[in-house]
Amino acid sequence: MAMALKQEINAKIKELLRERPQGLSITEIVRIININRNTAGRYLENLMVSGQVEMRHFGMAKIYRLARRVPLSAMLSISSELIMLLDGSLRVIYANEPLLKFLETTQNDLYGKNIEYAPCVSIFDDAFDTLKKHMKDGLAGKEWSGKLSLKNKEIVFSCRIAPTVFEDGQRGVSVLFENITERKQAEQALRESEAQYRSLAEASQDLIFMVDRNDIVTYVNSFAAAMLGKEPGAVIGKVRASLFPPDLAQRQAAGLRRVFMSGQPARSDGPMPVNGDVRWFDHFLVPVLDTGGRVISVLGVSRDITGRKETEEALRQSEEKLHAMLQSITDPMSMMNEDLNIIWANDTAKQYFGKDIVGRKCYEAFHQRQTPCEPYPCLALKAFRDEKMHRHETTVIDAQGQMRFFECTANVALRDKGGKPVAVLEISRDITDRKRAEEALRER
Repeated sequence: MAMALKQEINAKIKELLRERPQGLSITEIVRIININRNTAGRYLENLMVSGQVEMRHFGMAKIYRLARRVPLSAMLSISSELIMLLDGSLRVIYANEPLLKFLETTQNDLYGKNIEYAPCVSIFDDAFDTLKKHMKDGLAGKEWSGKLSLKNKEIVFSCRIAPTVFEDGQRGVSVLFENITERKQAEQALRESEAQYRSLAEASQDLIFMVDRNDIVTYVNSFAAAMLGKEPGAVIGKVRASLFPPDLAQRQAAGLRRVFMSGQPARSDGPMPVNGDVRWFDHFLVPVLDTGGRVISVLGVSRDITGRKETEEALRQSEEKLHAMLQSITDPMSMMNEDLNIIWANDTAKQYFGKDIVGRKCYEAFHQRQTPCEPYPCLALKAFRDEKMHRHETTVIDAQGQMRFFECTANVALRDKGGKPVAVLEISRDITDRKRAEEALRER
């Protein structure tokens, strides 16, 4: 009876304030409803606590009016979370649409039922006892947050149970479920992916490391740590600059700074001391971005290219020796491609025919002709066609316009990956003096 009277007085006060949206003082309320001032004060206090009525000061007076708010049920209905309200006896008094859909039930079938007789029992299965325990704790004023796994549906919920006081002053609990299955699956996939990449990094013979904006090493693989004579645990967490000689640390810092500032990858190579030896490394730095696109760290991969550098140096020295040898030969030498363009010539050939002969046609540079030499095909073209060595005597016009006699030999010098000739080397020996001597002898 008392509860009914209480609800009646609450309803009268709210109806009165609804009719007068500008608000009323407590004096005006007790005069209209005909209850004493202390009783009205208690009811107004309860309505304020439950959020249904709000109070503002107007001079010395307190003015009460209905709270300007969105109804709770309207707010809960648009939430993507699964929400349920239970009274002090754990009877369901509200469930939003997402929860009804998940339980595959309706308001009529769910409202008023004790939680033990609701579809939650079969849906939550093994997790129901845990859920019920925390609901009872919620009635006792204890809030709980945790995860519930529904093994029969392979679903994971983040659950929160909170003590609640309803509009009529009764105590109950609010239960909120958030489906975090996809997030958990994504986290698991990320962990597996990270484990795979970590395994690859650990198996790599490259130096792999990561440095944050404070120059702290946040990851290093075992191979890189071994290069420093340490275990990974003794490197991770250390300041990068403290792990290397000052000059090398400064060079590294310059590359890292460029990546942090530009957000673009960078590449370089250089020497690095390793176990008392100096080795060359190819360094590749990649920015690691946060969700806002800010560079938060740099991933570095350094590959030992000492062998390649040594090969390149040996090749360079070999080429220099070959070049010196070719330049020391006193016979004119030139190399032509299949279009008879001169692509290389030694200094002797340039002395005979001019410094600008590279890039010109051989028949233009050596014979001052506009077409290939007769008899056609010439030695170079014959070598391209049958890939054999050819020799003949010919006359040429030197840079001074003088006719000279040459004994020429042509052979394939360069081939492509498929074995096809791409350049022919022609060596010419000046036999002008011999020819003139032979001519003079015939005349005598």
